[in-house]
Amino acid sequence: MSLQHSLFHPSIIVPEISQRLENPTVAVKRSVLEALLNEAKEEGQLPIITDKVFIERILNTMIFNLEVVERKEIEKNFNYIHPVVYSPIIELNEEGALSLFTYQRAKGIGEERLLGNYSVGIGGHVEFDTGTVNTLSLLVDNNEDLFRLVFDKVCGLTLLTEFSEEIKELQYLLQLSFKEILEVSKTHPFLRSLMNCVDSMSSDYPDMLIYDTSNEVGRVHLGITTLVPYITDIIKPDPGIHMGEDSLITKGFLSFDELKDNSIEEKMESWSQLIVGQMAKYNRRWAAVVKEKIYFTKTELRDIKIGTVDSKTGLNANIDFTPR
Repeated sequence: MSLQHSLFHPSIIVPEISQRLENPTVAVKRSVLEALLNEAKEEGQLPIITDKVFIERILNTMIFNLEVVERKEIEKNFNYIHPVVYSPIIELNEEGALSLFTYQRAKGIGEERLLGNYSVGIGGHVEFDTGTVNTLSLLVDNNEDLFRLVFDKVCGLTLLTEFSEEIKELQYLLQLSFKEILEVSKTHPFLRSLMNCVDSMSSDYPDMLIYDTSNEVGRVHLGITTLVPYITDIIKPDPGIHMGEDSLITKGFLSFDELKDNSIEEKMESWSQLIVGQMAKYNRRWAAVVKEKIYFTKTELRDIKIGTVDSKTGLNANIDFTPR
């Protein structure tokens, strides 16, 4: 199948709604982001970008220049950059120390360039097919603020879908509607934490962007990273979390010292290395970010329990966003 270009700006309507790509994804031409990425590099913000101003500028520029493309035909095309949601699960203990949920990619996983690597990130490509693009184009009708909101909602739903597919204890969510997931989250602390991160994709900016040119995988992907706190029920026993595929080996929550061990660090995928390095270097900053998210979620769960607030995440609970 030939590579199809469909400008992803809301003023452009896809001419052939019926034409479908085998594995559609979205990407932006490298030339569109090149000046901004170079500026970020000069300011010391690459390969991991945490400055909110740069995050906003890069995301806004990317979003309004996206194209729907055939994924397999541009995976190694260095003229394009693909947005990918990539989020770690963070545990904060009583002493304020952070640990990151870690797994290893064994044989059988799709991305052959990452086989055998350790990872602290869960996520996937932000994907739209041409029909979806056409629909969104009609819905937003040149309203850039609304278009940005729709894109961010899709990023959030990508995060929810990937977590539902890859975390064993969340796989049952794939059978539920979005409204049902919201209901379950009222009594499920970790799921509620995840849902707040899903919501934050459209109510706030991500915690980090990652663009790593040191390897061929990094050169064609832009990581959109939101830290997801792991919160347990203080009353019920904690069953823990595990990867849901045999090809993904659960290593559990590891401290920075454990992640810096040579046997793991040398085999850690580059984005995970960058996240671990950033969070270890600026530990107090990121511990404060995670602590604030945990406080927000626990306060929300408490208020839901006593009935002082309605359970909402900012997403439209009347729309069935069931992960597919």
